[in-house]
Amino acid sequence: MTSSSSAAVTASASSATPSTTTPPVTTTVPPRDELDLPLVPWEGGPKYYGQFAKAGAWTDPNFFPVAVWGATVGTQEDVDLDKAVGINTYLELYDTPRLDLIRKAGMFALHDQTTNPHLGSETVGWLLADEPEQFGQGDALNLLRANASALPNDGRMRYTNFTANMIWPNYAPEGETAEQWLDVNSAASLDTYWYGRYMGCDRLSYPDLPALNQSLLTEAECYRPFNYGYGVTKQREIAASSGKMESVFGFVENGRPYAENAAIKPDQLRGSVMSMLIHGARGINYFNHTYGDWCTSSNNFRYTAQQGGDCYAEMTKAATKVNGQIKALAPVLNTQSYQWELNPSLDTMLKLHDGNAYVFAMGKGIPGGTATGSFDLTLPADVRGTSVEVVDEGRTIPVVSGKFTDTFASDTTYHIYKVRA
Repeated sequence: MTSSSSAAVTASASSATPSTTTPPVTTTVPPRDELDLPLVPWEGGPKYYGQFAKAGAWTDPNFFPVAVWGATVGTQEDVDLDKAVGINTYLELYDTPRLDLIRKAGMFALHDQTTNPHLGSETVGWLLADEPEQFGQGDALNLLRANASALPNDGRMRYTNFTANMIWPNYAPEGETAEQWLDVNSAASLDTYWYGRYMGCDRLSYPDLPALNQSLLTEAECYRPFNYGYGVTKQREIAASSGKMESVFGFVENGRPYAENAAIKPDQLRGSVMSMLIHGARGINYFNHTYGDWCTSSNNFRYTAQQGGDCYAEMTKAATKVNGQIKALAPVLNTQSYQWELNPSLDTMLKLHDGNAYVFAMGKGIPGGTATGSFDLTLPADVRGTSVEVVDEGRTIPVVSGKFTDTFASDTTYHIYKVRA
């Protein structure tokens, strides 16, 4: 090959080589592990239980306590039926329960049976008292202190269930306070049974809402989920004012605790559970008994299987559904909430987990407010998703200018939203 032909070949090859283009640089924004917002004060979530040697299993972020109150556990069927509803904890136990069956099922208990022959790792706490501030039990503070002193100092937490008396102004007798009542405990709850006891509204139920002028609640104002969440908020405030935060459980009935009053409905139960979670409940507890001549039962969740009839079939389905949501969302529920108002007419809770923001929302329905209709929800600026997934509802909603819109059909309606942060 001559030099001229070689140059021609070289030129030809050069002209056939495609020019290279530098690809555009794309930047992947990593998911956020925190939001630029103040946090809601709390006791510490699962880590709170780390201070109790016998409650180590409760430090698992995948565990969220869902309990029944006052059960008997004598057979494997008892445990299996409760577990199928989503129960993982027993608060107060009657007769001589088979704690070994509870333990083998991976469930837990808080009770006062220190000499139970089956006692073991299932017992994470001791029950100090139930409703110590009423029923003629005398001075609540002395009672709680005496009961606490009588229990073994064995690394188990202390738990008391109170009535709504503890959140009414000036109820505590002279010389003691509700803060002192809680200070004896590691965890607590209170029962009011708003749907099942109209007497619960025959008091100054919202003393901190000036618009009410401390008036009595109407029947319509009494029967709604918000009141259950309100009780959790007030008890948490009392705990905080005592100088130490502690775990506060929500308490709701699943039947008719008082024969002369109405029974809660399935949608009302689910709404009440969600209201308590939104207000910061660190566990859920079901009052599982019905008195009177209507479907009388000492265990409403087991009624269909063990007594026959369908009195509580729909109620059990409703509880199973919301308990399933709690179990699935336990890692989310076990994170600290952020302070952010998505809409002043809604009760909301904002959390962050694995780079996603979660919003739990339902109508407030407080006096003078509304719990139903279409509402805009405004997201924080550092939540960047362009659409929200409505959890367990099979739909998404677009985010426009930092807001999305959804409808709440009744005061029991709640939605859970997931959006990229």
